[in-house]
Amino acid sequence: MLPLHIQFFGLPGHGKTTYLAALTMALQRVNGAWSGFTMMPATEPSQRLVRTARTYFATGRLPPPSRPGDRDVHVLLLNRIPIWIRAAMTIRDCSGQAFQEIDVDLQEASLLLKAPITFLFISLEDFNDSGGYALDSLMTNYLSTLAAHDVRLDKEGRKIVVVLTKADLFWEQLPEELVDYIREDPIWAACREEGRPSKPYSLAEMTSYLEDMDRMSQVIEGWICQSAAGRMFVNLAGDNNIAVQFSIVSSTGAAPRAQDNVLATSWDPARVLDPLLWALELASGRRRSSSR
Repeated sequence: MLPLHIQFFGLPGHGKTTYLAALTMALQRVNGAWSGFTMMPATEPSQRLVRTARTYFATGRLPPPSRPGDRDVHVLLLNRIPIWIRAAMTIRDCSGQAFQEIDVDLQEASLLLKAPITFLFISLEDFNDSGGYALDSLMTNYLSTLAAHDVRLDKEGRKIVVVLTKADLFWEQLPEELVDYIREDPIWAACREEGRPSKPYSLAEMTSYLEDMDRMSQVIEGWICQSAAGRMFVNLAGDNNIAVQFSIVSSTGAAPRAQDNVLATSWDPARVLDPLLWALELASGRRRSSSR
């Protein structure tokens, strides 16, 4: 199996744990579009993740934030993925408090030094409120922590998938083509109705999907680089041998009610598989970066 080790990286409230629940349910249902696909949790924490994700989807509740001291590492075995075939995905989600200081708490972010791929989460709300500096600050904390522990980026490089979250709250502020892309997610549409498989994706259709995903990564990068902080983030990545791809997701499809943190409608995630597909692309060496 292709080893796929991923550290989640992001501040509290930016949607890491909610995204993980949405991704888990998408992987439970995606065999409606990917013929023969299976996802098997390989550990008890991973099995628990699958069970709780089903509960969230059934009730409309959102998961509670990850707590400091939670040591769960999730291992999901993926089989018959289009193009890549088989992968063993290891994910470490942890409390966002671990990333608030320039020296990241490595007892919490236990995969950060070892995992070649990091999902860097930034909510559109925080990106807009900070003028992009929340993203720039996360990159600074990431680079400083690796340097402090003698990680030689000039020799081994790293890969980051930027995951912009909460897209459903900011339609009016996004480029029109990004809004269209999020609202028209053909893979989720094919597996939205559990138990009702559609026509499986062909290899040509999957290749076309990846081409669209690549084009949207470049659109997101251009949009981010309209701010000085966004340009700083991209330049820092390029200067430090870090391959970056950009994705944008809506993990729930709508905001929860303020009074109880429960969705008024059922979960309806969009493009939550894109970060995983980028991780597969980068880990397999099929591509390094869209812009550098």
